Amino acid sequence: MPGNKGLEYAIKVKTDESTNRRVLDIQNSDSSERKKILRMERNSKRLNNSASQRNKIEYYQVSQYPLKTESTMGNILRHNTLVFVVHKDADKKSIRDAGKKLFKIEMVKINTSIMPDGMKKAYLVLTPNHSAIDVAKKNQCHLNIDSPSSFKCQPGSYIMRGS
Repeated sequence: MPGNKGLEYAIKVKTDESTNRRVLDIQNSDSSERKKILRMERNSKRLNNSASQRNKIEYYQVSQYPLKTESTMGNILRHNTLVFVVHKDADKKSIRDAGKKLFKIEMVKINTSIMPDGMKKAYLVLTPNHSAIDVAKKNQCHLNIDSPSSFKCQPGSYIMRGS
């Protein structure tokens, strides 16, 4: 074997008390024999993921209240879109599930945005077979279709913003 010849040569030169560059290279190479180190598997005492586990938000905690401003009324009338203020940790999937369970509606898509005050808005674009006006009326908000700027909500059901 070529590795043994080099090792024998290194031992021979080493006994002659000379320091040869080739000898040092052979001793430090990977082909020289080294003791094997015992490597054991890790036995962790607890789960240590790099991503922390988030607390799951229940579907009734996702939607905090519908946002009622003049622009959201325009979205209801023109684009068949509902606008809600949602929990800041809610993602689009949990918003979709909450909409299906609470309001029994189907959505085409969901857009989210974070407002400057730190609250999160969700725009729920409904399918054509669901009417945003009907959903808003079911949720105790009385709309005046003739003028989108005038609307009345029962006390405690909606929080008025921007008026």
